[in-house]
Amino acid sequence: MAKVTVSEAARLVGLARQNLYKNYINEGKISVDRDHLGNPKIDTSELIRVFGEIRMTQNVSSEEQIETGKNAIGDSELSVASQAKDQVIAALRLQVEVAMEREKKAEERELWLRQQLEDAQRQVKLLTHDGGGDSVAKRNPWWRLWK
Repeated sequence: MAKVTVSEAARLVGLARQNLYKNYINEGKISVDRDHLGNPKIDTSELIRVFGEIRMTQNVSSEEQIETGKNAIGDSELSVASQAKDQVIAALRLQVEVAMEREKKAEERELWLRQQLEDAQRQVKLLTHDGGGDSVAKRNPWWRLWK
């Protein structure tokens, strides 16, 4: 996805730049990258992830919209937005598949660890003096035999 400046990102989501910094960037809800000059840039996919949909329109007065009778979003911008949504959906589906695979592996690992624990507990019972039983025969000291 494209990277935009913080000011442009604020315009796209309809917030003031200061509010974007205060409530999202400083809180860690939106990650900021740096370009080769060190200027902060925000990936538009981050904006879509946090805000859902972003505005892809330029500032057009309502009178101009009424005169032209067209929507503020042109056909090309609409197709770009549609492609962006499709890309986000595909990326999210991929993330869900990866998460499901990770969960399956974690369940298998947990089952293996439980089996290892049960085997270790059986080994400890066999190695104890009581042989795994509850009753322990009391032994008399050897000097008691001299009576």
